[in-house]
Amino acid sequence: MLSASFHSLGLRARAAAPNLDYAFASALSADDRALYDAVIEQEKGSSYTQTRAWADVARNGRALSSRFLLVRRAGEVIGAALVLQPQVLGIRAPTAIVERGPVARSIDDLADVLVALRRACRARGIVRLCVMPYWEGADAMHAERILEEQGFVCAQDFTSAHARTVRLALDDRLPSDVRAELRRAERAGATARSGGARDVAAFERLHDALMREQGLPAKPRAWFDALVRYPHGALFVCEHEGEVIGAVFVVRHGRLATYVAGAATRAPRSFGKTAPAMAAAIDWARAQGCTTFDLGGIPLDGDSDPKRQRIARFKRSFARTPLALTRKHERWF
Repeated sequence: MLSASFHSLGLRARAAAPNLDYAFASALSADDRALYDAVIEQEKGSSYTQTRAWADVARNGRALSSRFLLVRRAGEVIGAALVLQPQVLGIRAPTAIVERGPVARSIDDLADVLVALRRACRARGIVRLCVMPYWEGADAMHAERILEEQGFVCAQDFTSAHARTVRLALDDRLPSDVRAELRRAERAGATARSGGARDVAAFERLHDALMREQGLPAKPRAWFDALVRYPHGALFVCEHEGEVIGAVFVVRHGRLATYVAGAATRAPRSFGKTAPAMAAAIDWARAQGCTTFDLGGIPLDGDSDPKRQRIARFKRSFARTPLALTRKHERWF
């Protein structure tokens, strides 16, 4: 059972719902760390972006501070969240962001977890709260109804974190067109291998070029350094003629592996430049005991951006059936 008293350093309060308590802290005690991890490690409605380890990646190279929310009802933990707050000149802005969260023990607990999250944020002077619970399919629609009932408004746009994805069942063979692409790469002499600290500069260079092409801000070097330190992730690179021409970073969360970031050189090749690294990441996920590989999102209907559509075509070569996720929502207090 996920039940224990809170010992976190930070704000404690009783929310409006009966028997609902929360702790809101920048640091957790050993007992509370175990409780937090137990909620975040569940199979449904949870994401690696809510793990304690991910807080280091989220903050690095970005002007953000972080706190952890832990919610219990009648003595049992029912939810948790990694809450990020932008900083301006070292001062926290009155905005809170929960990336792929908050996490609730079940979809039926989401409403109470949101109540506690709102109360915790308001008590800290936060006036704008952005959330994106990580539920899929019918549960995603249910989560959005709960959000709307609590005064949240959909703020999803084409540049938001993806709200639709494709997933590959890892007990299936790779699709025939992907296998053909891998054979072309092999004939051309391209190889895939595990990446490490020595490959971060190449990964950053390829990713920066991709971001510039999409008109998006580049990630700072500190973010890449923190990313490769993430304990449940792995970097894979594709080399051709002595050059790193593609890179993929993937993480494991429970039995789900997720493509987090990747990029390839724009210089033409006779084969898919990211395919060998992606295939190596899929093999790694199988070895880690994962059963599903999330390709990291595809555009929503109506998004005609040619660059995002090109990336989506590559991902759909691995898996084709789209899966809806909860969209980004926000509320002002």
